[in-house]
Amino acid sequence: MEDKSKVICEALDPSTGLFISMALLRDVKNAKDLKEKVMSGALKCAIMKPSLIVDPFQVIVAANKAAVSYINNKMVTKSMYTELLFNLSISKNITQSLVKFGIHESDDDVFIATIHKKNESGILEILSEISGELVPLVELKNLFDSSLICKSYKLSEFEKNNSLILDSIVSRIATSDFVTY
Repeated sequence: MEDKSKVICEALDPSTGLFISMALLRDVKNAKDLKEKVMSGALKCAIMKPSLIVDPFQVIVAANKAAVSYINNKMVTKSMYTELLFNLSISKNITQSLVKFGIHESDDDVFIATIHKKNESGILEILSEISGELVPLVELKNLFDSSLICKSYKLSEFEKNNSLILDSIVSRIATSDFVTY
């Protein structure tokens, strides 16, 4: 379970001094327990539905916005992890964003992200709480639901046919503070 090669760590905005670590798990047997632990604060991470994640970069952009908001005391939500989920969504409704991107009790595939200082990810401890198989992040391409993503991000037919879905999603995440979709 603790295969570090399947966990990716990337630096966020240098002004924050923070990093993001990410992992993908399949055949998860304890999603209900995980959801409860995240909601109670016992697990310090964001747990997302991989069906709505096209690429880890999408999560990095949302996490970067969350980290900058955190550093500048401008978060809309109560924690950096709910802020990450909120930033993934184009909705201005916090509850709707958390329900859409957060896991459900019946989910058996999960995408995990922690935001942390250098060398302090804690992701291996989080992974030890999950009954599932850690898989390479490249498997996201087999898990994302293109039609659900297009609906969630309100992608037009023209956009779907003439640009990369990831580019459209990242543009929406980056501009969601000042553009309504």
